[in-house]
Amino acid sequence: HSPAIAESSSAFKSIVLDGERAQKGMVGFASVLTPVDAEALRAYLVHAALASEEAR
Repeated sequence: HSPAIAESSSAFKSIVLDGERAQKGMVGFASVLTPVDAEALRAYLVHAALASEEAR
């Protein structure tokens, strides 16, 4: 998993909403996601990553 997911909410939002890593192919989704949506997505990804690690 990407450390940006777990690092902080603001780092995740700058990548997912603002397109901070657009030069690497990760465009921003601010036109279709709200900050609340982005935080819900981050929470889901963190939960899924932890569940995956526990299943190993």
